[in-house]
Formats: sequence, C-alpha cells, structure tokens
Amino acid sequence: MFLMTLLASQAQAGFVAGATVGPAVPLQKDTESETGMSVGGLVGYRAGLGPLHLRPEATFRHNTGSQTSALSVGGAATFGALLSVGPYAHLGMGLGGGEGTGQVADAGAVAELGLKPLPLMIGASLGWERTRPQKFTVDPDATGTYKVYPRYAENWFVAQLTVAVNL
Repeated sequence: MFLMTLLASQAQAGFVAGATVGPAVPLQKDTESETGMSVGGLVGYRAGLGPLHLRPEATFRHNTGSQTSALSVGGAATFGALLSVGPYAHLGMGLGGGEGTGQVADAGAVAELGLKPLPLMIGASLGWERTRPQKFTVDPDATGTYKVYPRYAENWFVAQLTVAVNL
C-alpha cells in the first residue's frame, strides 16, 4: 500500500502552473472596501514523498475590492494521496498602479484533488489575506478629532478555487 501511495504522489510531482478565482470579503467596516473578487495565478514545483506534498510557489493576485495587486512567494504543505489537505502561506509586495503598493500576506487551508492520470489538480482554499494599502483617508470623527485610516480594508476573508496543471 505504501508503495502505491509513493508512486501516486510522484505522478503529481513536477512544475505546476495554475489560476485562482474567488470572492474576497473585507473584514473591516470603516473603509471604502466592498466585497470583490480575488483573481490570480501561481507557478511552482510540487514535490512528494509518500502522501506528503510540498509546493514552493510564486503567486500573482489582484483583489478587486481593494484594487490591490501583489506578487508573493510562499507555498503549501499538503497530506494525502488522491485528496490532499493542508496549510498555505505567502508573503509579498504590492504592485504600483493600484491602491496598494505595501506589504501583503495570506494564510489558510487548502484541499487539492489530483485528477490522475491527467496532470490536473483542482483545489479549494479558505483563508485570510492582509494588504497594506498606501492610500489613507483623514476624516474628523463625531468629536471633531481627525482620524487617519486606510482607504481600503487591510484584512480580507478569501475563498478560492484553483485549477493547476503539472507540467
């Protein structure tokens, strides 16, 4: 049984390229942010040893709710044969031209289904995304004291669907 699991994991090893899409919901109410979409792509390498899979990767994503685009690096560590589950995390920098050019980070849980013998994986993830937008708003509160706050939310709940191909 272990040999079959090892061989199955190696069949999904190799370079990976994929696309992600899903809703992004702001977790703050005192900004101009609205629920939007998080879209992006990833490239990486998926290595397996038995039922353990490690995938270092680089990602690009755009959050339409915060008008933030970002490049980040990180990865996922999943466990399982046909269905793999585990955590993911990334750190990166926002790209110019949008509302946010500061730091970005995300973390969450992912489930991936390998469609063998095809070199295709379908995944779903739930997580938290933090963007550090560079545009801020200064407004007086009810007492007349001026407050500085981000124009767009910094903390987001994201749910994404990923389709990836092993190259």
